[in-house]
Amino acid sequence: LALARSDRAMTHRLLGVRGYLQYVRGEDRRSAQDRVAKVRAVLPLIDRREEKRVAIAVLGTIPADGAMRLLEEMVNDAAVTEEACSALLSLASDSTGQITKDQRREAVGLVLEESKNDTTRKMARDLLEKIR
Repeated sequence: LALARSDRAMTHRLLGVRGYLQYVRGEDRRSAQDRVAKVRAVLPLIDRREEKRVAIAVLGTIPADGAMRLLEEMVNDAAVTEEACSALLSLASDSTGQITKDQRREAVGLVLEESKNDTTRKMARDLLEKIR
């Protein structure tokens, strides 16, 4: 994270962001809230689509309300809307996590509103039926 925050060369910052996100992804012994907080800490340092996609991939593996909220915010970023929608569907399909049925329904509703991909929208409709 220190490398990602440094004012060194852009390449170093990008490597720092990517390395930090991979570190967070591999920290499955930590609490979900702690992992979400770590991703939240690095998000302001991310400008490029590629790193946003990595952050989305990490958030999509954290079954927690905080991860879902961050993904919902990222849906508004046109560069990664579809990736965020897919990650939301992944979290919403997991009924064993810390995410309530209402939160799961809300996330799927957002996917239905924002996704332009027909396959993603069909998956969202099917998932919504299962959640009810």
